[in-house]
Amino acid sequence: MPADHPTDTPTTTRFERARRMSLRARRGLVLVGAVTWVAFGVVSVIGMDGPAAVWRWALLAGYVLMWAALRVLIRDIAERSAGAIDEYETARRTRARDVGYVTALVVALMLYLVFSVATNRAQDGDPGVLLRADDLIFAAFLLPAALPTFFLAWTTPPDEDD
Repeated sequence: MPADHPTDTPTTTRFERARRMSLRARRGLVLVGAVTWVAFGVVSVIGMDGPAAVWRWALLAGYVLMWAALRVLIRDIAERSAGAIDEYETARRTRARDVGYVTALVVALMLYLVFSVATNRAQDGDPGVLLRADDLIFAAFLLPAALPTFFLAWTTPPDEDD
């Protein structure tokens, strides 16, 4: 624990203790979030229906939970207004948003390619992927939406949070 952090007192909140989480632990949460997103994407492509659809909702809930936890750990820098953060945090936030923007462009290109193939397959009598377009688009939306937060959680050492 860095010297500028006071020791825990009865008034120390859980959020304050969580923000001092090690970089290794934060990266673990980012990896859990990434694996959850990949699994959500796979389930979206496979198209689990009926009782197996519970997995889709559980994975979505897990992903959103990781996103929310990481927002707390980085003090929500990725989504705060420019007036609420200093110049250094603004520069970090801008860098993270740039990563999210480039990711959104790549995801949009991937969706175009997937739906081009899916359209051709649907014309040949296999509309499976095309029928799950809504799930795929939602999974694709979640990645660039949360990526700035995940990027900041991955790259920000705990002693820079104060």
